[in-house]
Amino acid sequence: MWGGHWFQTASAQQSGGSVNSAVDAGAWVSFNFNGVAVDWIGYRDEWSGIAQVYVDGVLQASVDNLSFSLQATDADL
Repeated sequence: MWGGHWFQTASAQQSGGSVNSAVDAGAWVSFNFNGVAVDWIGYRDEWSGIAQVYVDGVLQASVDNLSFSLQATDADL
C-alpha cells in the first residue's frame, strides 16, 4: 500500500529498471513480509529527507537520505 504523492522513474541504473520515489512529507509505504531483517537500499540526494522505518508499529530506525551530491545508500535495519 502506498500513501501520499509517489512517482516512478525509469532508469537502467535502478534495480529492475525503475524506481518509485516520494519527496513530500507524510508519504508512506507499507508491506508485509516474513523474515528477520529489512535492507534499506536507495539514494541520498538534495530532495530527500529523513525516513522513519517502523516494524510492527515500533520505530526501528531513522534513515537520513539528504545529501547535496547524489550518493547510494544501504542500511541494515
